[in-house]
Amino acid sequence: MLAAPAGSGLEGAWRDRADSGHLLGIEGSRVTEYRGGQILRVTKILNLEASRLHVCEFGEDAYREAKVLGDRLLWRDSAEGPETEFHRLPVWPAELNLQPLRLPEPKPLPFNRVVEIQRELSRRLKQDQVTIRRRGTKIPGMALDSVALHQIQVSGENTAYLRSLVLELGWIDAKRFGYPTAIAAFLIVQHSLDLPLMLAAIPEIEKSTGPLGLSGDNYPLLVDRTRLLQGERQIYGTQIGHRTDGKPFVLPIADRQGLDEIRGILGMIPPTELEYLRVLGGDDQVRFSEACQETATSTAVYRVNRTTPASASALRNSTTSASGSGP
Repeated sequence: MLAAPAGSGLEGAWRDRADSGHLLGIEGSRVTEYRGGQILRVTKILNLEASRLHVCEFGEDAYREAKVLGDRLLWRDSAEGPETEFHRLPVWPAELNLQPLRLPEPKPLPFNRVVEIQRELSRRLKQDQVTIRRRGTKIPGMALDSVALHQIQVSGENTAYLRSLVLELGWIDAKRFGYPTAIAAFLIVQHSLDLPLMLAAIPEIEKSTGPLGLSGDNYPLLVDRTRLLQGERQIYGTQIGHRTDGKPFVLPIADRQGLDEIRGILGMIPPTELEYLRVLGGDDQVRFSEACQETATSTAVYRVNRTTPASASALRNSTTSASGSGP
């Protein structure tokens, strides 16, 4: 669906008049925001009515206000939010191109350097896990308290360290660094918001999955989170949110009817089994979000005893594209 059609005036690249490092790119149904030297977020346009954009942002419905006046764009992240004025750029800047980091080929390292990296990633992972446990189950879009802000700081520092490391040495694989260090690298990138780093990690995680490598769940976890961060619905159903009453729900799925088959390809448990509910911490129901549709609806309920047809062939190819080198 092309939600920003020709004639709307929205498509193109825009620069914040008050902050030259703040860019907005609108192309087709994708809105890319660049700020602070990195792509800050990507949302998908679901619908456009007059100046109101209905977008999908990390599996949740959100709304933007956009008004084009010649070469000016007046933009609000919400109806009540502050207005930002952008001006149209004559060419699309490279900063708005979402591409994976280019990682060097792995090479042997001195034993002392390997041990140093093992210890540092172990230390950083412990920090990461402590801040996540303190924060609890909050998800993007919720109000940030001091604990959440501390988690963002720790995650940012860990992400910067890992990014610098893999640009120098290639991906942190189990063959060179051992399983505990490889899983530490995976968890740090999984909890980051660094899309180029995440996109670069996906094929590396896929290659390293196996008897002597990472768990088979790591790959779908990273694929799903990366898709949600690009405004897309997830494939494997690994990412959840929580309602105000604490009950978990599965964030939007691309093919809910074919979810059993899609998960089965990777040996994952079907969402209809009680074990899946135990993992989610739910009751006798798996709740699936119906957000990010053209018309937002309430969360649907998927009962344990319901059966689903095995019709996931259309998404087999999409799992490959989601784990590739591009957005």
